[in-house]
Amino acid sequence: MRLTFDPAACRFATEVRVRWADTDAGGIAYNGAYLTWLEVARVEYFRTLVAFSRGLHLGHPLVQDQLLEAYPLSFALASCAVDWRKPVRVDARLRVWIGMSRIGRRSLDQQYVFERAADGEQVAYAETTTVQIDAATLAPVDLPESMRVEIETFEAALLKEGGPTLVQRLETWNDRAPNR
Repeated sequence: MRLTFDPAACRFATEVRVRWADTDAGGIAYNGAYLTWLEVARVEYFRTLVAFSRGLHLGHPLVQDQLLEAYPLSFALASCAVDWRKPVRVDARLRVWIGMSRIGRRSLDQQYVFERAADGEQVAYAETTTVQIDAATLAPVDLPESMRVEIETFEAALLKEGGPTLVQRLETWNDRAPNR
């Protein structure tokens, strides 16, 4: 199956490195490693969204060390599809681009593009659906309206400023600046 979507819609990126633990005996990244990298991208997306929404520097303790306290929501991965295009080897740096493609009543759909950082070659595409759940019962629950608004605002800022520009601004933000 070939995934079809616009890679340009994936506006936020984080980097991962292919470790020996991510590879087979030949030094090629194995399929399961991509699931870990998808999770890394999702968490960093939400970490940056929290910083953006609350006007905080990306290094702020609330963003870096207390994310679950700042955003006490639980999600479960309900669906995942990966379309591998090219193999990657140990020690390669990968840039994982992510974009929100749908905000449902209880779930979020996200799309991803994996590219080699060294040359920009797209090596894989992916799509995931995560469902918000009640942490105690594990039953699906509705997404808070405030979360919808935060995601839509964040995605609009990523489109307007460009993901790398917005992230660079959050990395250099002074948390004590007025109106934040």
